[in-house]
Amino acid sequence: GQVYEDWLDNIDKAGAAYKNALELRPNHRPARVALARIYTQQKQWMQLIDLLQQELAATGDTVYATTLLMRQGEIYRDQLEDLDLATHCFEAVLQHKVGVVPALLALAIVAVRFLTLLGLPGVSPGGGPVSAGGAVAGRRGERRTPRRV
Repeated sequence: GQVYEDWLDNIDKAGAAYKNALELRPNHRPARVALARIYTQQKQWMQLIDLLQQELAATGDTVYATTLLMRQGEIYRDQLEDLDLATHCFEAVLQHKVGVVPALLALAIVAVRFLTLLGLPGVSPGGGPVSAGGAVAGRRGERRTPRRV
């Protein structure tokens, strides 16, 4: 797969070679990491999530598991816009002793997006507080108009 990817610039054949390698050796981490890179380049988000889930099942390292869960949550939140599944991933991170702060920050972003989708007053699409006049409070009390998504 590496020859196709690095030397021949053929991502499709590289992906097929990495998949073949994983069929022969399911726990071959370099092939899994390379395939994850290809799925990311090709924006094949569901395949990437499945691959990350396989990697999560194969690891006993809590720090690495936290990283994988955070990545899954980010994909659900930012690429697939599935806030429910993103929330589940970030909440799973909270079960570990590592990665709690990033998970809480990620959950805060999800909460703001939920509120924005609901159209609640007081929340701008960018996530900042909105004053009574509809302007978003900026640095040092500056007022700016909220951008529309």
